[in-house]
Amino acid sequence: MSLSLGIAERLLTISAETIPADVAREATIAVFDTVAVTLAGAAEPACLAAAKLAAPGDATLFGRTGRVHPADAAEINGIAAHILDFDCVADTMAGHPMVQLVPALFALGESLDCTGQQFVAATVAGLETQARIAKGIAPPLGSAGWFSTSVLGMLGTAAGCAHLLGLDVAKTAHALGLAANCASGLLGNAGSGAKSLAAGHAARCGMRAAQFAAAGITAAPDVFEHRQGFLAAFNPTGTSDPAAILADWGQPFDVAEPGLWIKQYPCCGIAHAPIDLLLALKAEHGIGVADVSGITIRLHPQRLAHVNRPRPQTPTEAAFSIQYCLARTLVTGAPRLEDFTPDAFSPPAITETMRRVTTSIDPMMDAASTHYGEQFGASLTVATCDGHRFSASAIAPLGHSPRNPLPAATLEAKFHNCASRVLRPSAAAALADALQDLPNARSLREITALAGGA
Repeated sequence: MSLSLGIAERLLTISAETIPADVAREATIAVFDTVAVTLAGAAEPACLAAAKLAAPGDATLFGRTGRVHPADAAEINGIAAHILDFDCVADTMAGHPMVQLVPALFALGESLDCTGQQFVAATVAGLETQARIAKGIAPPLGSAGWFSTSVLGMLGTAAGCAHLLGLDVAKTAHALGLAANCASGLLGNAGSGAKSLAAGHAARCGMRAAQFAAAGITAAPDVFEHRQGFLAAFNPTGTSDPAAILADWGQPFDVAEPGLWIKQYPCCGIAHAPIDLLLALKAEHGIGVADVSGITIRLHPQRLAHVNRPRPQTPTEAAFSIQYCLARTLVTGAPRLEDFTPDAFSPPAITETMRRVTTSIDPMMDAASTHYGEQFGASLTVATCDGHRFSASAIAPLGHSPRNPLPAATLEAKFHNCASRVLRPSAAAALADALQDLPNARSLREITALAGGA
């Protein structure tokens, strides 16, 4: 049996009836969080520009009035979901699992007027597909410069949309093959607008792959394992493990174990553990800006380069600057959405504090480790003007897994902070309630009606 058919058979065993309650709960939380960050990104210039290019239709743009073609809605909402880098992360796929899947499922699910149960099941199917394919690729895609969010996310989106369309095994396999043909995205674009466009591209192409397969368009049955196929192209070392792709589906479901990382701060995830540590040291020792002579942050060698930007020039660069994120934390507290605007990183108090931040590689971290989840710890030392040194370390930030979740109040506050950019408080509250009750929703259109702008 080909890998396409094997994957299709397994994902079609996923249904509302077979998903454990904790899996449905974690998927619902991830959808709730993804809608929040999509609303936050909806008013960003790139999203506004992309919306001007959209064709008219009957699909909702989150946080905006007017309706567009479903493929455009999937793409633009996908850009919005990822543009602030505030969305959740999956260790297994070594990337962002929801920013292409959820926008596509909303665009497609709205046209089908699916139920909440169907939406959650399709979400789990998409997440499980991209996680299992990720397990079969070794080393991880990022080692060769590929952006797993868009490469694997496109496959997960095709799987989720095929599930929502109710495609049979054969057509689902073709949907996966068609998506594999479109998979792309480069890590070299991190810190630029192209990164969020890659998520939108994956949302559009993943959804269209499922629709094209439904219409009878086919892909090669052996597109994954062929000597010139997906695995060979994305891992030319020949170390991929096709058997791992088909093994242990739902044992457990990836969304519950190891689970997804829900972000607390609107910046690159590599900065999150350092921010947690600095906030804790400030609170414990009563440290203020004037007290600090220097901050030394030690990170995993494979991650330091992503955030070592001592002089950010744009909001996107600021979100990927450990110097800025720590300076902002020291000066005003935990970073907020308002701290990543064009003029937020230029005040003298911030630029002067950034110069006090020194970066280095953490010698306690395994430089050879390719396990994504082990690369987001940090060690931090604060030196004070009176000669004291305070140090702390963490293996992961708060929210990194369901075993160390963000408190419900923090998640709720994040939602409302994000939604406040485009929705009235009453509209945001109604949408939050509907999303939290997603598995019981009788009509997805009742939710999308709340998500459009006033």
